[in-house]
Amino acid sequence: MTLVTIAKNEAKRLPLFFRCNSKHVSRTVVLADVDSKDATLKVARELTEHVFPVRFQDSFSDLLNLAIRVGFSFGERPVIWLDCDEMILSAKSWGRLFDHKCQKPVMALRRRRWADLEMTKLVEGGPDWQTRVFNGNPIPTFHRRLHPYLKDVEVIRIEDGIWIEHFHDSKTKREIEARQGLYKRLAKLDQIAVEGGQSLDSFCTCAHARSNHLGAFGYCKPPFACQICGCGEFR
Repeated sequence: MTLVTIAKNEAKRLPLFFRCNSKHVSRTVVLADVDSKDATLKVARELTEHVFPVRFQDSFSDLLNLAIRVGFSFGERPVIWLDCDEMILSAKSWGRLFDHKCQKPVMALRRRRWADLEMTKLVEGGPDWQTRVFNGNPIPTFHRRLHPYLKDVEVIRIEDGIWIEHFHDSKTKREIEARQGLYKRLAKLDQIAVEGGQSLDSFCTCAHARSNHLGAFGYCKPPFACQICGCGEFR
């Protein structure tokens, strides 16, 4: 099993993420945002040799599709994606996850949100279901810049006690406002695309992706030039 995560400004979280999750998988792959304001890239390289520099280009689906395909490039299935503030803490849960790995191409896990690392206070609004386990055949494609979703794909829910533990931390008013501003901007871009009859697929079709692809997946090899160039050629 290959674990993938996408990290921006996550230098403090990455060590705990690796301690809790990486011992259960064959490898952990980090897509580290080069625009991080902290030492995310440096810390990631200290923790794993599988670090790929990327740059966020106004699409969460773009990075997620890239992360999954990089995970599959190592030749093992399944690929599981977790955020840097998410963990599967129970070894029994990882064992159950392996039991399920041959069932369906795409599977969802339950997630509950905690307000503290001691897990004494649940955040209202949970638990929820998150699509996180991928076996390929075919490799799925997420759509939409904000709130990625899968279209015409059957997602199987695993309901036998496997939990993703999501740890919220306190953010400053400025950080919250910046995140809200980003969400509003991406939602507007999605709205413009829909109204203009454009696809919400996030594959990059720039010259880099066409001529320097990663395996058969149509994505650039490290350092993922189509992410870096910001050409905006999407189909």
